[in-house]
Amino acid sequence: MGQRLVAVMERADQGSAVQAARAARPEPLQALFSAVAAPLATAQTQGSWYRGLRLMSIDGTCIDVADTPPNEAAFSRPGTGRGEGAGAFPQVRLVGLAECGTHALTGAAIGACTSGEPTLTRDLLGSLGEGMLVLADRNFYGFELWSEAAATGAQLLWRTKAGHVLPPGERLPDGSYLSHLRRFAGHRHRMIDTDVVVRGDRLRYR
Repeated sequence: MGQRLVAVMERADQGSAVQAARAARPEPLQALFSAVAAPLATAQTQGSWYRGLRLMSIDGTCIDVADTPPNEAAFSRPGTGRGEGAGAFPQVRLVGLAECGTHALTGAAIGACTSGEPTLTRDLLGSLGEGMLVLADRNFYGFELWSEAAATGAQLLWRTKAGHVLPPGERLPDGSYLSHLRRFAGHRHRMIDTDVVVRGDRLRYR
């Protein structure tokens, strides 16, 4: 199915494809994305693998959409400190799962710009699985979401906030250590503290 859909899109000229996309309901476009969105890296693709695990990343962004009443009602506008206190355009918040080596988007969740990235991330968990090492920034970390993501079989490498209390436990040979959230003492996490110097300023990442 995916190959047939790609062939149709390749034969269509750019103008007709844009017009068709504007007129289409969301359901066919969702079906098209589901049919063709998949990892693309081969075993030889640089930057796509770490010790046999496919490198994937979760991240989010906001995108302007057409300034129409239905879009404003569905997606809202971002706040601003100028003028009427609202952005010039409605915005959607997009959280995507992408393959690091190829930048191929394999999963996407869309909501209002007021939606939280961790909330939208739950719609991506069905795209995670064994054989993946999934990276995410500190905004995504929370015990419940982490546990749900880990239950998919994927390996997780997520940042956490500097003020997160994670007391050192067992030290590992590579300098990392095992720790746990105090509220959930039975769940251990492997922690990596890293200092990065940017223009003379030393920043601590974990």
